[in-house]
Amino acid sequence: MVPFTAICNSALFLASLAAAGFAIAEYDEGHSSFAYHNAATERWGMVGGVVGGVLVLCSIIAILFLFMPNKAMWIASLLTSLAALAGCSVWIIAGLGQVTDAKQRGGDWAGLHEESSMVFGMGIPAILGLMAMTGLICLLLQRPGSTTG
Repeated sequence: MVPFTAICNSALFLASLAAAGFAIAEYDEGHSSFAYHNAATERWGMVGGVVGGVLVLCSIIAILFLFMPNKAMWIASLLTSLAALAGCSVWIIAGLGQVTDAKQRGGDWAGLHEESSMVFGMGIPAILGLMAMTGLICLLLQRPGSTTG
């Protein structure tokens, strides 16, 4: 179980770093004078930057728990995993706002914006949420004092 937990949380760390960087870039693009200012994309980027940071923290604490398996680290890892799952659901809701904005805006590029909002705005946070949930399940199976770890 320990190697699977290490691989899962390492993958979560790398994926959440990339997603947080992408979300911050999306947020920053809204302030550019060359870009179409889209409030829904800006909200998605802001939420994604925060949730990405929580996911990075969650994976770091979970990896540290593997090296220091005590009850305090387990509780800290459990709490950050729950916060990451809640954050991912808020991030998906922000992605739904992107899709709604794309449908309302219409125009020539509306279909492409709608599809990309579904993939990037809702799909990526959902995959990261599943990765965080897998890490949470591994943590629950490895609680201090259990014999399954």
